[in-house]
Amino acid sequence: MNDQAPMNYYELLDVAPDAKNLDIIRAYRRAKLTYKIDSMATYSLFGEAELERIRTEIELAYHILSDPEKRQAYDNELGACPESRQPRHPGKGNA
Repeated sequence: MNDQAPMNYYELLDVAPDAKNLDIIRAYRRAKLTYKIDSMATYSLFGEAELERIRTEIELAYHILSDPEKRQAYDNELGACPESRQPRHPGKGNA
């Protein structure tokens, strides 16, 4: 993740806006493995504070997208058209 462009939860988990629940679960697990404390993929790229922020965002993304009611409310915040979805948290980084 970096600070160049904000992303929404679908982008954070690298799933399509119409992803099924199983796809979200798989993406969540993959993201957790990627950003775990002793991950070789991230140890030299991020400090501990940044990794903790990323892990917190991953947890929040999963919490929202895996709950149908919360996901619907989130989708409504982003806008009706998937192509025009705007990030929920400006200033957050990329995965």
